[in-house]
Amino acid sequence: MLQFRDNFALETPPDREMLDFRQEFEDAITKNSGPELRRAMTMLMKVPKYRDAHGTDDHFMAAMFVAGLCGSFEDIGMPATVGAEDWELRNMCNSQFTLGTWSKGSVKG
Repeated sequence: MLQFRDNFALETPPDREMLDFRQEFEDAITKNSGPELRRAMTMLMKVPKYRDAHGTDDHFMAAMFVAGLCGSFEDIGMPATVGAEDWELRNMCNSQFTLGTWSKGSVKG
């Protein structure tokens, strides 16, 4: 760490397949809402790169639960934004998304 000053730096970039799947995942969440969000997330499991990106389905289930929760007809038009992202172990991407908005009046202070 003293020599390189950045112990979180990746020595090699992530594999192209992982970068492609990460982009497909981001597009599915940020460009769809309501039932289309559920459909887009389900379709990701059929993408050939899915198994390379997720060794087991339990790594993906949290995203499926969120898609189910935010995938009703009342949720059509709900915004989704990328909050943060980091890469670990070269090919493991951790992404944070925010779905929906908080009204300013709901914050208590």
